[in-house]
Amino acid sequence: MCVSFDDFDLANFDDPRTLRGALNVGKSKGTADVGIISKYKSNAAKYYFHRTRLDILAFLGSKSSFLRYNITPERWLEMRFPKDGKARRDTVRKSFLAICRPGDALVNLDSSWLPLHERTFSAAKEKGVICYTLVYDLIPILLPQTTHGMMPLIFHKWLANSVDYTSKYLCISNATKRDLQDFLAKYGFEREVAVLSLVQQGIDKKISPTALGPMSTQVNKDAYPWLHEVAEIPDDVRNVTTVPYVLCAGTIEARKNVWRIAQSWQRLLQEGNYDLPRLVFAGRKGWHIEAFENFLKGSGNLDGWIQVVEAPSDAELAFLYRNCKFSIMASLYEGWGLPVGEALSYGKTAVVANNSSLPEVGGEYVEYCDATSIESIAAACRRLINDPQRLQELEKRISTAKMRNWEEVCRDLLSILETDPEKM
Repeated sequence: MCVSFDDFDLANFDDPRTLRGALNVGKSKGTADVGIISKYKSNAAKYYFHRTRLDILAFLGSKSSFLRYNITPERWLEMRFPKDGKARRDTVRKSFLAICRPGDALVNLDSSWLPLHERTFSAAKEKGVICYTLVYDLIPILLPQTTHGMMPLIFHKWLANSVDYTSKYLCISNATKRDLQDFLAKYGFEREVAVLSLVQQGIDKKISPTALGPMSTQVNKDAYPWLHEVAEIPDDVRNVTTVPYVLCAGTIEARKNVWRIAQSWQRLLQEGNYDLPRLVFAGRKGWHIEAFENFLKGSGNLDGWIQVVEAPSDAELAFLYRNCKFSIMASLYEGWGLPVGEALSYGKTAVVANNSSLPEVGGEYVEYCDATSIESIAAACRRLINDPQRLQELEKRISTAKMRNWEEVCRDLLSILETDPEKM
């Protein structure tokens, strides 16, 4: 099924819930949890008691009851009972296969690995539609040991079958392009492959604005900028900034090399550097991290030198980027490496693995390391920690650099589509 883009405006893309409502797909959860009472999560009875109590007080409009939380009753109700977004006009869902014409372009920007998707794209190809498939990486094939379950074989089957309906592949980096071309050659396939590089950009405040509470609006931002910045950040996140820290953002999983990164911090600490910054991992937990978690448990989070912020919000992650000393992404493999670009967009350099696509993102603005060597990771971090001039040199390069943004990605995609000989 498909809908006309004329039925949308930018507001429909504010968040997944809004877009789902505009598309009229899926079911709304109806209610949502609110982070300001998350401290009660460990006690379900207490949590639901306070949540219900505040629901009632909000409906009664009791402003004084919410002042301690720095929100208004209206804001509480907005967070607790979010409304699905509506399209600018009623959307009419139509069959794509009924309205598509020969020469139309169908761009698959998602990882559509299900048989249903394959049938749709194959049917579109038979109708003369030019099908483009975006490939982010070949990690399940190249590093199957870092993925879980049957994913490597499922991905392999999807990629091999995609040749039947794909007219042209798009890859998010030159590294992925090389990997894909190698895959196609090994199976005797011939398809054109273009590169659509991603961004070196952080979280867009226009997309994810932070709503200020009534007490926050009283703070003179120019007089007390730090108070203004941290006041609405949750305790466990703003507490990170009590000491200097290095940020490792992204899913906490084996491919992100989190065990070696943690071991490198132990190596630096064993050298007697007790002014070492804290190492902060920020992201949701993934798979195959037993060794990492066992290390943290056995060492008491390296005696407090390592901290984990699980599943931070966009606002919390932006806060962590803005205030870190530098970031680190010593992954075993990446299709692009968005956290490197995010760090650069906040004026921060990074320790980055010299493999796959990562040098395409980091350029001359980061310190490189060998992801397979704990000593190499430690050495790169040591340079940025112990040599302020090196850190300042990289930050100066970043400050004068032109970083790639999403508008440029969109323009490049349009250029690829508009100049494709098959469409001309």
